[in-house]
Amino acid sequence: MLWIPITLLAALAQTLRFMFQKRLRIATLSTGGATFARFLYAAPLIGLVAVGYAVVRGYGLPVMDWQFWAFAAAGGFCQICATMCVVALFQQRNFTIGITFKKVEVLLAAGFGLLFLGEGVSLPALGAISLGVLGVLIISDAPQVAGSEGPRFFNKATALGLSCAVLFGACAVFYRGATLHISAADVFARSSVTLMAAISMQFLGMAFYLRWREPGQITEVIRAWR
Repeated sequence: MLWIPITLLAALAQTLRFMFQKRLRIATLSTGGATFARFLYAAPLIGLVAVGYAVVRGYGLPVMDWQFWAFAAAGGFCQICATMCVVALFQQRNFTIGITFKKVEVLLAAGFGLLFLGEGVSLPALGAISLGVLGVLIISDAPQVAGSEGPRFFNKATALGLSCAVLFGACAVFYRGATLHISAADVFARSSVTLMAAISMQFLGMAFYLRWREPGQITEVIRAWR
């Protein structure tokens, strides 16, 4: 039953991370800059964890085939795009609704897992997931602003929320695929090395993008955390 407290702790950490990203976006950073902050500070941390664990346990370098790198790269790209969508979503609706929109990823991840990896979920689990999605559809009905003629249900916030859910769902499945193509000694070693590889690619990719398209944002990210 260890997975229960681990899952709750992960959910708490994820929510806090998005709260900090929202504050960064509102302060001085662009959507890309707020997204990059996630990978800039995560890269050395996960590197320390992965390498440190391998050294302590006496593990060697795991075997990673081309499928591992393909899955990890695809997952990393989807995660970058999804994070940018959810950070942009925070500018449309409040934080709670933004996070709830993102949770549609659970249903989509189940579908993607069945499609790409042949891994399904039980009917009771599918029913519980579907109930949560129904709640998301209900809260997506934005309050009508006086004098506006815009749609109440199909709006920009809905599009951003569903986009980030699709991308996060695909990201989870691609990362799962990556862990199936790495020869490591145990589950933690496989997970940490996969995460280290993905975040390293994300860090390099986002750094190149910001340097090319948004000069100055990398400096602003560093300043924002001082």
